[in-house]
Parts: sequence; C-alpha cells; structure tokens
Amino acid sequence: MGTLSKVLCLLLLCYTVAAAAAPGGSLKYKDPKQPLGARIRDLMNRMTLQEKIGQMVQIERSVATPEVMKKYFIGSVLSGGGSVPSEKATPETWVNMVNEIQKASLSTRLGIPMIYGIDAVHGHNNVYGATIFPHNVGLGVTRDPKLLRRIGEATALEVRATGIPYAFAPCIAVCRDPRWGRCYESYSEDYRIVQQMTEIIPGLQGDIPTKRKGVPFVGGKTKVAACAKHFVGDGGTVRGIDENNTVIDSNGLFGIHMPAYYNAVNKGVATVMVSYSAWNGLRMHANKELVTGFLKNKLKFRGFVISDWQGIDRITTPPHLNYSYSVYAGISAGIDMIMVPYNFTEFIDEINSQIQKKLIPISRIDDAVKRILRVKFTMGLFEEPLADLSFANHLGSKEHRELAREAVRKSLVLLKNGKTGAKPLLPLPKKTGKILVAGTHADNLAYQCGGWTITWQGLNGNDHTIGTTILTAVKNTVAPGTQVVYSQNPDANFVKSGKFDYAIVVVGEPPYAEMFGDSTNLTISEPGPSTIGNVCGSVKCVVVVVSGRPVVIQPYVSTVDALVAAWLPGTEGQGVADALFGDYGFTGKLARTWFKSVKQLPMNVGDRHYDPLYPFAAILRIYQQFSDDVYASLTSHRRFTSSFPSEATQCVEMDINDMDIDEIDLSELGEKFLQNFCRKASTSFFEEYGLVSHQLNSYNFFIEHGLQKVFDSFGEMVVEPSFDPTKNKDHDKVLQDWRYATVKFGEVSVEKPSFFSGGKELQLLPWHARLQNMTYSARMTVNVQVEVFIKKVVKSDKFKTGRDDYVEKQILDVKKQDIPIGRIPVMVKSVLCNSGEKGNKEENYKKGDCAFDQGGYFVIKGAEKVFIAQEQMCITRMWISNSPWTVSFRSENKRNRFIVRLTEDQKSEDYKRREKVLTVYFLSTEIPVWILFFALGVSSDKEAMDLIAFDGDDASITNSLVASIHESDAVCEAFRYGKNAMEYVEEQIKSTKFPPGESVAECLRMYLFPGLKSLKQKARFMGYMVKCLLNAYAGKRQCENRDSFRNKRIELAGELLEREIRAHLSHARRAMTKAMQRHLTGDGDLKPIDHYMDASIITNGLSRAFSTGQWCHPFRKMERVHGVVANLGRANPLQTLIDLRRTRQQVLYTGKVGDARYPHPSHWGRVCFLSTPDGENCGLVKNMSLLGLVSTHVLEPVVEKLYDCGMEELVDDTSTNLCGKHKVLINGDWVGVSSDSEYFVAELKSRRRQSELPRQMEIKHDKDNNEVRIFTDAGRLLRPLLVVENLHKLKQSTKPSQYSFEHLLDQGILELVGIEEEEDCSAAWGIKQILKEPKSYTHCELDLSLLLGVSCAIVPFANHDHARRVLYQSQKHCQQAIGFSSTNPNSRCDTLSQQLFYPQKPLFKTLASECLQKDFLFNGQNAIVAVNVHLGYNQEDSIVMNKASLERGMFRSEQIRSYKAEVDSRDSEKRKKMDELVQFGKTQSTIGRVDSLDDDGFPYVGANMHSGDIVIGKCTESGADHSTKLKHTERGIVQKVVLSSNDDGKNFATVSLRQVRSPCLGDKFSSMHGQKGVLGYIEEQENFPFTIQGIVPDIVINPHAFPSRQTPGQLLEAALAKGIACPIQKKEGSSAAYTKLTRHATPFSTPSISEITDQLHRAGFSRWGNERVYNGRSGEMMRSLIFMGPTFYQRLVHMSEDKVKFRNTGPVHPLTRQPVADRKRFGGIKFGEMERDCLIAHGASANLHERLFTLSDSSQMHICRNCQNAASVIEWSGSGSSGRKIRGPYCRLCKSPDHVVRVYVPYGAKLLCQELFSMGITLNFETRLC
Repeated sequence: MGTLSKVLCLLLLCYTVAAAAAPGGSLKYKDPKQPLGARIRDLMNRMTLQEKIGQMVQIERSVATPEVMKKYFIGSVLSGGGSVPSEKATPETWVNMVNEIQKASLSTRLGIPMIYGIDAVHGHNNVYGATIFPHNVGLGVTRDPKLLRRIGEATALEVRATGIPYAFAPCIAVCRDPRWGRCYESYSEDYRIVQQMTEIIPGLQGDIPTKRKGVPFVGGKTKVAACAKHFVGDGGTVRGIDENNTVIDSNGLFGIHMPAYYNAVNKGVATVMVSYSAWNGLRMHANKELVTGFLKNKLKFRGFVISDWQGIDRITTPPHLNYSYSVYAGISAGIDMIMVPYNFTEFIDEINSQIQKKLIPISRIDDAVKRILRVKFTMGLFEEPLADLSFANHLGSKEHRELAREAVRKSLVLLKNGKTGAKPLLPLPKKTGKILVAGTHADNLAYQCGGWTITWQGLNGNDHTIGTTILTAVKNTVAPGTQVVYSQNPDANFVKSGKFDYAIVVVGEPPYAEMFGDSTNLTISEPGPSTIGNVCGSVKCVVVVVSGRPVVIQPYVSTVDALVAAWLPGTEGQGVADALFGDYGFTGKLARTWFKSVKQLPMNVGDRHYDPLYPFAAILRIYQQFSDDVYASLTSHRRFTSSFPSEATQCVEMDINDMDIDEIDLSELGEKFLQNFCRKASTSFFEEYGLVSHQLNSYNFFIEHGLQKVFDSFGEMVVEPSFDPTKNKDHDKVLQDWRYATVKFGEVSVEKPSFFSGGKELQLLPWHARLQNMTYSARMTVNVQVEVFIKKVVKSDKFKTGRDDYVEKQILDVKKQDIPIGRIPVMVKSVLCNSGEKGNKEENYKKGDCAFDQGGYFVIKGAEKVFIAQEQMCITRMWISNSPWTVSFRSENKRNRFIVRLTEDQKSEDYKRREKVLTVYFLSTEIPVWILFFALGVSSDKEAMDLIAFDGDDASITNSLVASIHESDAVCEAFRYGKNAMEYVEEQIKSTKFPPGESVAECLRMYLFPGLKSLKQKARFMGYMVKCLLNAYAGKRQCENRDSFRNKRIELAGELLEREIRAHLSHARRAMTKAMQRHLTGDGDLKPIDHYMDASIITNGLSRAFSTGQWCHPFRKMERVHGVVANLGRANPLQTLIDLRRTRQQVLYTGKVGDARYPHPSHWGRVCFLSTPDGENCGLVKNMSLLGLVSTHVLEPVVEKLYDCGMEELVDDTSTNLCGKHKVLINGDWVGVSSDSEYFVAELKSRRRQSELPRQMEIKHDKDNNEVRIFTDAGRLLRPLLVVENLHKLKQSTKPSQYSFEHLLDQGILELVGIEEEEDCSAAWGIKQILKEPKSYTHCELDLSLLLGVSCAIVPFANHDHARRVLYQSQKHCQQAIGFSSTNPNSRCDTLSQQLFYPQKPLFKTLASECLQKDFLFNGQNAIVAVNVHLGYNQEDSIVMNKASLERGMFRSEQIRSYKAEVDSRDSEKRKKMDELVQFGKTQSTIGRVDSLDDDGFPYVGANMHSGDIVIGKCTESGADHSTKLKHTERGIVQKVVLSSNDDGKNFATVSLRQVRSPCLGDKFSSMHGQKGVLGYIEEQENFPFTIQGIVPDIVINPHAFPSRQTPGQLLEAALAKGIACPIQKKEGSSAAYTKLTRHATPFSTPSISEITDQLHRAGFSRWGNERVYNGRSGEMMRSLIFMGPTFYQRLVHMSEDKVKFRNTGPVHPLTRQPVADRKRFGGIKFGEMERDCLIAHGASANLHERLFTLSDSSQMHICRNCQNAASVIEWSGSGSSGRKIRGPYCRLCKSPDHVVRVYVPYGAKLLCQELFSMGITLNFETRLC
C-alpha cells in the first residue's frame, strides 16, 4: 500500500504541474473577468525578452509564414498597398489567410494572438467588391460628422468581413499645400474641420465609455481598432513635397497640425502612426519630445505608437544608412511597434544587441509591450482570436453603397452655374433630346476612385472592382427617350454637328499615391483641357472635375457654363448624377481654397495674401421650380426652403465654422427679424430662469451639495477624558483605563416639511406656516459614528525593532446612528418645498399658493423673510492694494491667508534712506520673503530673481530687492545652506501665540496655496505674487478696485446658510463634547448619541438669525452683520419681486464710504443704475437688472478639459523659464500655462458655446499681465449677450419662438458673459448698430431696456424723464401702489394689506412687461387725464378728480388689517398659576367696549368695529384684563377670525378687519413717471370741461407740474395711449387696425414723436393731442386747447384717513410736556415750517398760536424787568416790621419782587433756560407789557 500511495502522489503532482503549465487553466491573463491591469501584469511577468521583442514587430503578410510567426513571436502582420491573398479574393479567402497566421501565433508558448492591419483609408479599398467611399478631401466638404461616423461603422463591418480587426485609418493630416501628393487623404486645410471629422473614430471603434480619456477602446466584433496618422505635421511640408521637412514654430504646429490629435485621443483611438516627415529638421520617427513627451505624457495617450512602412529606416538620409542609430532613435523616441515588412530579422538582432549593451533600457521595451497588450486585450483578441464569415454579407452591401452614394452627393461643390447674364444651367433636365458625355473620367471607375484603390497607386479601367461610373449614372437618370452619346475626346466638328442639347464633361487627374502625386503644376491631365475647349466652345456644358485637390481651372472658367468639383467620389458615381439632375441639392462647401495660379501657393484661408479663385467654404446654391414628384424630397432637405422663386437664383453661403467674422452678412436676416428674435430670446430667458432663480438656485445647491460639505468639513472629533491622564504616576496603567471617543458625521438627509395632527404626519405647506405663525422648516438628520477606544502602550524592543514603546488605539465599541440635528428653514418653491413642482400651477394653486408667487423667501414664525444678496469681496483672486502696498491671497480660513507686503525697513539706521523691503505674513508671523523662497526649494538668489522676473530697470525696485536680500541675511545668515531656511520658518511659526499642531512642512503643504501640490510650484506662485506687487508699485499694473463687481461676489442663501449653520454646528459640537466627557470618565456605557447632541441649538440659532436679521460675519467670527434678512414686502407683486432682487453692500460707516455710492462701469447690464433708495442707503442698496444672473458653483471638473484646449501642465521645478507663456488660473489657483493664449482662449470659448465646457464659466484674457483667468465659482454676476459671429445660424424660415434659451446657448447664439470677460468684448447697443458695422462688434445687447431693473424697465418713456423721477417711481411709488397683492387672501393674515377693486393693465406695452408675460407688474388704472388749471385746487402737484368716476369705482380699494394675540396653552410646560394663566375670553373690560365679542373673546364675522372697541378678549381666572383694543382712528368690519396654535406650543388668534377706501381729499396718487400728487378737490362731473364727443376727464393735473418735475414722458404716454384707445376702424368695421398700432413705449427704443403724432392723426385727433373743450359750468367753448389723454395712474398707500390727526388736549411727554408723537396714542400733529407758512398765508395767526402753543406745551415763568433774569417763586421775608414770610416771585439778583412780571413761554424754552442755568450760563429776557 505504501508503494501505491507514492505512485498516486507522484501522478497527482505531475497532473498539477501540467495543469499549471497549460495555456488555459488558471492563468490570470486568460481570465476575462480579471481587471485589465492585472491581466497585463500577469502576462508581462511570464514573457521572455524575445517574446516581448516579437510583440513589437509588424511584418508583411507575404513573409508571415507559420514558422516565422512561431520562431520570432511576431506581434502583428499587415497587408501593404495591393498585397492580397489572390486577385479578386473573396471574403472567405481573406478570412482563411488571416486565421492561418493567427493559428500560428496561438500555438506559441503563451498563445498571444497577433493583430492584423490593413490600409482602409476610404472604405475597404484593397478588397475586390468592397464599397469605396469618397476620399477624405471630399468628405471634409460635407461638414457632416454624423455622416463620417456612419461611414466609419460601415467600413468597420466590411473590414471585419475579411477577418481583419485593425485599420490604418483615419488620416487626420491638415494639408496646407495642395502640391502635396497625399493632399486627398486630408479632410481640409482648416484644423477645425479635421477635428470635426475625427468622429469617424467612434464609427470605427465604437463610443468610448465615460471617464476613459486617452484609453484605447474597441467596442466588440463589429468594430476595428483605428489608427490616427500621420503624427504630426505631414501636411505642412515645404513646397508640399512628401516626406519633406515641416518648417513651422511650435505655435503653428500645436495650433494647426496638433488639435485633431486632441480629439482622437479623447475619443479613444487605439493607435497612432508616426509620420515620415520632419519638424524643423528632426524626423518625427526620432522626435522623443513630441512622441513621448507630448503624445504619451501630455495627452495621456495609452494606446501604442506604430511606425510607418520602414519608417525607422528613413530616419537617416539615405534610408538605412545607419540602421543601428535608426533603431535606437526610433525606440527611444517612443515608437512601440515597428513596421519592418521584410527585414525583420535584422531589426530583431539589432534591438537585442542594443538591449544587451544597455543602450535601450528594458523599461522602454516593457512600456511598449504593455501598450500593445493593452490594445489586444481591449479588442478581445485573447477571447476570440479567430475570425469567421458571419460578416461576409456586409462587404459591398446595398446599404453601404447607398451610404456612399449619399456621401458623394454631399461632397460635390457647385462652383459655377450659368454664364454672366444667362440663365443657370443646373439642374439639368432629364427629359431632352440628345446629351453628350465626354472626358477621360466619365467612364473610368478606377480614375473615379483614385489612389489607394485595389493597389497602392490605383489602376485604370472598370474591371478591377464593382461600382457605377458617372456615364452609367447619367444613363440611369435621364428619361427613357433621352439619347446619351459618349465620346472620350470629341473634336469640335463632331460636337457642332451632333445637335446636342447640352454636354457633360468629366475630366481630372489620374490616380496616384504618396510621393508619386507630388506636383508643381497641378494641371488637368491631357486630353482634359482640349476636351473642355472642343465641347464647351460648341454647346452648353457642365464640367465635372474629378481630382484629389484643387487644380488649375481658371483658364477654362469663362468657357464653361457650369462647374462642379467632384473630388474622388469612389465607386458610387450615381451620387454625381443625383445632384446634376436636381434630385438633390448641392450642399458641399469648399474645405480647401481653390487658387487661381500655382504661383500663389501655399495659400490658405486667413493668409494676408489671400486672393482665391473660389474662397474657402464657398458654396453655390440653386433654386428652381421643380416637378411635383421631386418637390417633396426637396422641401424635406435642410438646404432648401419651402418656397422657390420662379426664376432660378443663386447665392453664396458661408458657414460660421469655416469663415471669418468679416464675411458675415446679417442684412439677409433683416432688422425686423433680428429684433423679433431678441424679444423671443428674452422671453425664453425669463421662462427658463425667471426673476428669482438666483435665490432658488443658491438654496437648492446648498441643500444638494453645500449642507453635506459643512458637516464633512469638521472631520473627526476626538473626545478626551475630563483630565490629563499623564499627570498620574502610573502612566501606562492609567492610559489603559481611561476611555476616549471619536465622533464623525456622515451622510446628512433633509426631509420635506411636515407636521403631526391627530397622530398622522401631514404635509406642511407655506400657507399653513403663515396662518399658524409657524416656521416653514424641514427636519435634518445626520448619520453619526461614535467610536470608543482606549490607548494601549505597546512595549517594543528598540534594539530589535528600531522603535520605542508606542501607543496603540484599541477599539471598544463602534456605533452608528441617525440622529436629528435640527431644523432648517425651507425656501418656498425650492427642492424641499411641498409646493415647488414646476409646471404644475393648478395643483400648487389648490395647495393654497398665490398665482403670483415665485418663491425665493422663507416663512419664519408666520412672517415672510427674504435674504438680501450681500456684496462681499472676492477671495478667489490675488488682491493688490496700495494702502499699504500689499498683494494677498485671501481665504475664509485664516491659516490659508498669505500676504506679501512692501514696507520700509524699520531696522535701517539711516531713517532718511530707508529702502522698502518685501515681507511675508503667513500663519500669524512675519518672514522675509527671500528666506521663504529658500524654504520652498529655491537654490540660489538668481533662481529667486528669475521666479520674480520683474521686467524693467526701475532703480527703486532693484534697491528693494537688494534690501530684501540684506534683511534676510541679517535675520538668518546661512539661510541659503541646507535646511536653515526651513528651520528659521519653523522657529517663527512655533513662536506665535497659537502655533499650529502640524510640522512646518505640513503647514506649507496644507495652508500655503493649497491648490498647488509641490513646494516648488508654491515658490513659483509666490514669485509671481511678488512680481505683481512690484509691477503695481512701479505703475505697470493697476491695483484692485474694491467697488468693481469683478472683485465682488454675491452671497445668497447658500453661502449665508452655510456660514450660519457652520457656526451653530460648531457650538453644538462643543456642547456635545462636554456632555460626553462626563460619561467617558465613569464605568458605564455611553448613552445614545442623540442624548448628547442638542438639536435645538441649530434650530433656535437659525430662527433667531432670521428674526433679528443679524448674521455671522464672513471673516470675523465674533461679529454679526446686520441687514442680511428683511421682511418681504407684500403691498403688490412688484414690490415682492424688487425685494427678492435687491443687493446690499455692507460698509462700516454709512456716512463715509468713498466711491461705493457712485455707479461703476462694472454695474452695466448687471445692476440697475436707477433703482436705489434715497437717503443713507443711496448707492449701497442696489437692484439687479432684468438679465442679471448669479452664478452657482460649477461641480464639473474642468482642468482636464483645459489640456484638450492647449493648456500645458505647470512644471514642478523652479528653474524652467516660463517667459512668453500666459499663466492659466482657475478661481485664483495657478493650474497651467499656455504658449498660444489666443488659440487657447478661442478654443475655450468655442467649446463653451458648444456646451462642452460649463456655460457659466468665465474666461478673461488679460494680455497686459499675461494671464488667462478662469472663474467657475458662485456669486458672479452674469448676463446673456448675443454672439454676433453666430447670428447667421438663425434662419428666417424658422420662427424665433421655436428656440428655447437652452437651445440658443447650445448653438452659441447666446452666451452668459461675466464682468471680467466683458472687458474683452465689444458689445453693440442694439441690432441697428451691428447691421451698420458688423465687423466692429463681437456681441450685442438683447435690448437696452433690459439693462434696467424690473421696476424701471416697465416705466414707459423712462429715457425721456428726469432720472430722479424714474428713481422715485421705481424705488418708491411702484412699491407703494395698491394693486392685487395675492390671489390667496383667504389663506393669509397679513398685518396690513391693500387691494384695488378694479386693477387694469396699461394701454401701452414695454419689452420687459411683454417678455416677462406678467401683467400684475402694473398696479393702477387707466384714467383720462386733462392738463389744465381747475379753480386753483390743483396747484403745483395737486390733482382734481371727477366725483362720478370715483362713484363708479375708480381707485376704490380695500384695506385689511389683522390683529394678532397669543396665549400660553394649558398644556404648556411653563405653566403659571391657574389664576395668572391668560386665556381667550370675554370679560367686562375697563379699557374698551366688548359689545361685539362672543363668549370666546372673539368678534363675530361682519361685526362693525370702531376705535376703542376690544377686538380680541384676553383675561385671567382672577379677572385681570389683557385684551387687545382698537387704537385711535382704527375701525373696520370683521372679515375673518383665525384660531390655532404655533410650533412653540402657544395658542394664538388673528382677527382681520376690512375697510373700504374710496379716494378722498389728501390721498396720494402717482403716474408711472414719478409725477406724484395729492387729491386737492373732488369736482362734480357736470362742472368738468368736456369735449365735443362728450368725453369728461377723470383727473385734471396742473400744467406747471411738468416743467418743474421734468416728466415729458407722461405727455408722450398720454398721446400714445390716446392713439391706441381710439384707432381708426376700417370701413367694414373690422378690428384689424388694432394689430398695426404702435403700442411699445420701451425705454431707449420708444417710438419717435412723428410716429405718435401720425397715429393720433390717423385716429382723427389733433397731432399734438390737444382737444377743443367746453366749460362745464357755463357751457361756453374754452378759448385754449386742452391736452387730454389716457394715463396710467397708481393709488398709493398714503391715505389721509391714515394720517389725519385731530386732538384738543391729550397725553404729553413727561420731560418736555409736549404731545407724544404717535398718532395711534392720540398724539399731536407734526407741524413744520411749510404748515406754519400755510397758516400765515391764510391769515390764521390765532389758530397757529393755539396749535403750536396753547394746545401744546404752554407754560409760564417770571422775569425781572430790572436785571432781565429769570425770577424764582420762593418764600421771602416781606417788608415791614412783621417780617411775615411771603411765597411768590422774587428776583434773587435784585433782591426785590417789585419788577417781576409773569410771561407765557413754551415749556421747552423754560426747560432750556433751566438747563443752561445749571451749567452756569444765564439768559437775559427782554419783556414788554401788553
């Protein structure tokens, strides 16, 4: 049994070894489930050096025998041009050949499959029967990336049909000289078109998954690996010579030839082929800087780089001269796979030799093989290495040929159509007698396809592949009875005698490829020119040029009738006939410039000597009446409009992507169309963003992202025991006994507002909170992890382990729990609001919403609160100041703040010549700048000077730098050596009052410029800051202006709530720490975490902040900011909108704020320059303009995308010179540099306009300071502007209403522009300007009126009024106007609200009101206003009203006043004694009448209440009265009574009284022009003047009101409204005339005076609006004409009933004995100088004496007439013997009562006398007896 066991064990061991050695089995690289990196590493570890070298070799199929594949482990095989398994080989033959080679590869030790490649440059062009598409030169003409994608998909299927998985395509060269023999392989001379055409790569390979930039990708068996070629610059060689030298600077190379490679790498191209050409003398196959440094390292390309056919041989001249050097240079440059078709053994031997000699490092070999294997694994070759015939039916399929036919007709370019003065020839008629077809290319399929077809150089004839010639296509297209005659080169006699109706001549170039196509004359090959002369000289002809590039055709242009460029169309010639005969239109636009003469070359669009025959992007479009059978297809085509003129017309169209701005012709669109578009675009803007989106967006962003960020910012909190265990003697024992805890906040969740009622949780809606005096808030919960641990001392033998004893954390318990953290107020209409669903107005209305309500505010304890946007200084930029000279890097975190200051050296002994030195303030300490430079890694003074790189020879700057060096030497002598500088910095930091706990290295890494990674990058940035400071000091750079909005950020709900919650959360954490410490010291377990976290801290803190309006200061933790929160005005909806769009600048003293009050140029378009309050807040409180938009944080990372646009990475050293490069800064952080800033900025803006970059990203190109500043932070004020160069994308046939604002942004027609970026723009004021001078402007305003705020923009003719009057209207009157404040009054209990009974909208319109589509912005009525003097009662600004109009309801309104009271609940925790508990109820009151109260203490609905009545009864059990009484002059009818409880547990009641108010004397009214006035008289209608039509005015205003207040706009409004109200009707009585009226009174674009007067005249009125009127009293015709017309008037909240005061005597102030001020306290009347003068003018002096003296503070005092001093009333001894005491007036100075008299004076005068006397000052009084 023992022997048997040994045998079994041996067999088992052998089986195991065999299984491990088997290729399948458990090999990791064979397992597709393993990660890609793991598979590559596993295979690499198994490969020998020879196997690795074999993978780098690609050989030709003719030498790829099975023996070769096995022996040399060949990694790839290719078919050269024309290399096929057999002539006209079938797909089966191809598949079998590929599989035979593949099987040989699979039979090797590791079974690594080979990859087979072939040139498929315009279809599968080497294979018989394949679909041959047009060459790239024609595809570029289509400008259709989607078409290219479909062609790529078709090509991939046909290549896969022959078993080949790898195609050497596409060629993305930019051909700059058509003399180049490979020019037809290039899409265009414009790199932008080539970039678009890279869309063929996803067609070949499939769509790359997201977040895989630079990673090769092949999407399955239907796709093939692509190859972008030829890298780079092969299209720019000198004189267009193939494989020649490209002489161009780096800006040109990277700006013209490189951009397409950015796109190719981003789209996951698998391989890149290197070019034969050289760049400035260095062959690309040997250019390590570009292949490795740029392509692999900078662009992060992770596929493999392959050489061209024998490419490394051509590194030397002649080729193969020094093969050893060629191999070394090519491999070292970064080429991974070497194409050595035949001499592969020589290559393998040579590379082996160089590896052994260590000339080529093995790491370079490993990198190449990893890249090759990555592509093979990605292609799935290891899983499915063998091909099959499943795709054979796709080769040359009908669908693919139809696609090629579509590509052909889209690639045709119509260059001429008809001779001068003659009708166009195209489209050709199908039905005609006889047609001549001539030319060498008409019936030659091989010529039609060109080079790289079946063979390398192409062929001649029709039997080499399958397709349709142009001749055959013509025969297939014409009508059956039309005779087609073909003659290749007919003579003139034949043509003349043939009686042809027209001729088609097809000529061009013969096939060629590569260097064999280089040409210096570019002529049409013979007999082409003679054919054109013979045919076109005798008959009408169209010449079709079949060529791979523009050729010389100028000599023949005048001869031909029509000229078509067909390029190299491929096998589907039917596409040519489709366009010639009109089945489809000509849509191609030249992708190359067509020159006049070869002498002009090279010539490309944009060159100074640009003088083409046909310009770049030219297209000739044809329109003609077509038959009904083709009309349907034509109208569906995007290049034809729905209507065609009867006469054929032609026009040239240019595409914005292909042309300069100089070539745009906007006049075709027309002024009317563009203005209508601006109106619709503005409407779509307001539909998309609304007017309160900035409030909502900020709050929503905070809820979705910012709230979690606040909790995450606190990190892990360590809770230590109550005392320090280290003080105990037995340290180790104590350390293990005491417990510690860590608390970490996790995910935060916020619920929607809800409340409990009857045990159920119900939705809390805003109207619930208003009615119940609750806070509309939501509950916040946070996941908290608590970890309890002890610190355990671990003993360690330092001799063995090299470390001392250390402390280890031993975890005792870990708990996770969701706990409530507090409640956060919810903004109405936000994502948390229960009524915030957009587009669901009816449902929201059912929930109690107002139809006018747009949200953006909070409900706090029943009151509506709104954030006033705060203007704060921007901290995402360097800040240069001159008082003192500093440059600072600001941050909210104090430790991140960094300041460089230029101050005098106080240590200098010579105080008269103290030089300024540079000092750094960082981490609360002062460090010489030079020492910090060396601490950051600078190695020498020269290097530091190079980093500063100050330009100039200013001696003071030089002295300052030298002084700074000397100062550094003085404080630290050896700072240049070793770590002395770092030690000095550490010493300074540790010596501060509160030193950081981190080491100095960590401090520099974490706190100094945290956006930069390495210390050397930080040193470079510090050097740049110093340079900026020195430039500012030298006058070369401006200091920052604190009043400019470029240096400000708008703080809204998100930022303000984040700051406040952070402060309260910090407070809650401290309280939690103290509570947990008490339990950690004991032996018991910790309680649940919610026991320690007091959620009321955050809830109450936020509620207190909202109630008081005091908010945390942004920088100073111990201070509070006032004026952050305000009550939301509800007088009318317009006032609500104004409050929501208000901004405020916080200043320390409102009296002295410098220029802060004045308008600044940066306000333009973002802040209304008219809407600001008067008084102390003038200029500090502003209103956003209508189009003002506040940016939010951009979460999308943009840095990686900047590299795609040409940004270079910031070098990690201090020695590289960045001179000449622009710095790229994102939100103040230096992220890179740009060599070509113009291209970089243009590319950024282009991508932003295509939505590839965030729309709110702001791009500033500061050429003066060599900076490109990019901002993506929140709080920037943006506004939309029209992009002039993209306006051509608008089509007149498309209605502007079909454009959404998002669509306009996507198309680049509109863009959001920031303040800094607008400095680089030239914006026109309107459409008229850009139509006059389109070249002068880059952008255009939508409308000038939209620069104003919402209240200003609706003022008609505002630009005609004085600015002060517009300010009054926009800031005061519109907010005081009575309108219809809300549509849900039944669910509101506002303290005071006004409602106008019959609100109207005005007759006029403004653009703002029309775009906003909100008629509720107007609050008033249209009244007939006459300008006249009426009985003297309307002097100055007073008005007289028609009594009958008022009785009919004009300006009648309703006032609703609510009275609120609250009492403690009986169930309240703070219960008082029952006899002291105040409850609602009725009791016999001693302070007022209770007749209208019910037993519950509330009046019944409909009760008529008057002053002195009790409106809410409250009393205690003991009978104490706490009722609420109506104050003096208050009255009304009870409308509703609300009784409920709030969230504080208190019961409250609200009683609303309604009072109807008809206008009465003293009420205040105003027009829309700030023309305010009080009602001075109400006249009977019969006494008013009337017109002959019987029109009686409603209001009469004094004509003197207009010149004094400068409001001619009101007269214009009346004249315009008069024409609108009374238009002339047509005879048949239709109302069509209304549609033609001039209605708009938009500011800055108002109709002219002549337009208004003409409209009045047409309506039958006087041109100037005057009327002949008759006296209402006498009936006589009045001599003077009266101006009369409708005017929109507003009734203001100032009513005499609320202001009238009357009293005889009443309460007085105890100190001054004057009447108290409050009217409701029955106080006195405010009597000023104007009132005094009025009474004097009326001769009522006695009344004046009574009002100001008798009924005020009348008093008496005694005066001695002898000494003129005040006497006192005292007891004094009388004269005589009795000596009796007498009490009376007595003069102490004269010691006599004889001359004392009594006078009556105001008590204030007496009090003043006594006050002065107490200070030792006496007054003398002169008296006269009366």
